[in-house]
Amino acid sequence: MIVKGPLASGGEYLQIPKGSGWSSRTGVAEYTIHINTSGNYVVWGRAIAPTGEGNALGVQIDDATGAIRLSNTWQWATVNHKGGTDESNPTSDPVSFRLAAGKHTLKLKPGESAAKLDKMLITNDRSHVPTERVGAISGTVITAKETGIADATVTLTTWARDELAVTKTDNHGNYAFTDVPQGYYILTASKPLFLTDSDSVIVKADEETTADIMLGMNYNL
Repeated sequence: MIVKGPLASGGEYLQIPKGSGWSSRTGVAEYTIHINTSGNYVVWGRAIAPTGEGNALGVQIDDATGAIRLSNTWQWATVNHKGGTDESNPTSDPVSFRLAAGKHTLKLKPGESAAKLDKMLITNDRSHVPTERVGAISGTVITAKETGIADATVTLTTWARDELAVTKTDNHGNYAFTDVPQGYYILTASKPLFLTDSDSVIVKADEETTADIMLGMNYNL
């Protein structure tokens, strides 16, 4: 299904309905693509899954198949061979799709419940790596009286609580994170003698998000 979202490149993304997974009852998204020049192609997808590693979105072009392995943050990933590669399966990733000039059928098969796909890139330039657009987060850790708290620890994590970055506030309580891929995050501020607090934040590409965090005194110490 098509869902609107502020972090999708065109304001919308393709989402696998929650609870579908690999069920044979789920549908397949099918598209017709046109290749101008015959050659070997690599397929990239910008996608996300709510539960992180171990999830995948199946991709098929004509009779060739592979899967995009998903993370719990929006990121670009190639279509690789299903099951990965090891000594018993030495085929190198990513999948190389041999495509003749003309029309081809692209199919997307649900692999993880609530997985989201923003966009895809099909390229015959194996050295090309699409980059994630980034934003920034800045703010101040303050007391109830809006006084800045110096030397507080501010941690940036994903919604799955995977830690991405940690910083300390300056003498005025200010902090900043730069080059943060657009997405949904959790900010947590802490300091001895204060109660730890967390706030959610949305980072949009090419924008700086302001997020102040207020810490109360811990009187139970």
